[in-house]
Amino acid sequence: MVLLLINAVFLIAGMFVDPNSAIIVLVPLLYGIGVSKGIDPIQLGIIITVNLAIGMLTPPFGLNLFVGSQVLKVSYTDTVKASIPFIIIMFLCLILVSFIPSISLWLPRLFGGI
Repeated sequence: MVLLLINAVFLIAGMFVDPNSAIIVLVPLLYGIGVSKGIDPIQLGIIITVNLAIGMLTPPFGLNLFVGSQVLKVSYTDTVKASIPFIIIMFLCLILVSFIPSISLWLPRLFGGI
């Protein structure tokens, strides 16, 4: 339940706020809650990163969509329509990373960081 809350907060923040600002404001608030509920700090960092990446691609603001549409000289609505399959795949990856800790922790364990 805590993971759902953390995912929702960072996803909504990623839609409206710059990722750096969201990290500075929200990580101190939610880090303690996550760690106290047994979430590994590395997994929590990856969850936060993926949420903010999805937020940067998701309307209503979706800064990366605005930049992409301007660079490619394509309308914003066409860019949003083209990005929908990728956003769905990113949501699926977010679910996997959030609820299967071994996916996000295998590389640190491989190098002996955990």
